[in-house]
Amino acid sequence: ALLHTSVNGQRKLRIHNFQMIPVSQYLDVYRGCDQDTIVNVLLKKAIKDSFGTSMKTITEGMIVQCVKILTTYRKHCSQSGAPGQLILPESLKLLPIYVNCITKCDALQSPPLFSLDHKSAMTHYARSLGLSLSVPFLYPLLYSLHDLRPEETGMPPIMRCTNKKVSENGAYLIENGVVMVIWLGSRVPNEFVSKVFGVGSQAQVDPEMCNLPVLDNSLSTRIRNIVSSLRNDRKTFMKVSVVLIYWRCVKYKFLRL
Repeated sequence: ALLHTSVNGQRKLRIHNFQMIPVSQYLDVYRGCDQDTIVNVLLKKAIKDSFGTSMKTITEGMIVQCVKILTTYRKHCSQSGAPGQLILPESLKLLPIYVNCITKCDALQSPPLFSLDHKSAMTHYARSLGLSLSVPFLYPLLYSLHDLRPEETGMPPIMRCTNKKVSENGAYLIENGVVMVIWLGSRVPNEFVSKVFGVGSQAQVDPEMCNLPVLDNSLSTRIRNIVSSLRNDRKTFMKVSVVLIYWRCVKYKFLRL
């Protein structure tokens, strides 16, 4: 309940009613689990605990909690299979990955890996995230750009964000709601570089650019539309950074995503 005063000076009591259906079986609990909500709660709890607890203790606590969730499902909801077989609930199959991502997010890291200013900014940003933004913040979205069809519209399919999916022959866009990076492989065709960046080779690409140049070709328009769509879906204006494979310091930050 909430007691408040209206703009007209009237004292009002606002009552919020919320109804939950009780269940008697663990299986029904796991069927109704919302993975994004659990991840969001774990992230914000970890950030809150980080103000007075060591990172090692937070990491161990989250791992133990994740193991208990999955062990309970294995014990009470899935009796089939070998005793040592890993069986995950359909609704929480990616929970171990997200828990690992939480332990590595910028909001929980400390110098010298990141500056205190960066950590503070990421802490405030992460604490304000809703469900639709918390998961990309932890597990960035990866898109392939080199095989786009210029005549198509809409967003390209999302790729699994792993190092094995990135080829030196391709170009990729990765974003987590805070930063947006276009990664160019060492063997990406110069034709792609010319159509997207307006230069003849990777060596001529401006590393300080914030936006892609406006060029009169369908591929440039397609990629700029993708960038604009992603920016519209996020709370912040994401600067476009370009990463070449031989820029070691920037490539490290790209791989950290």
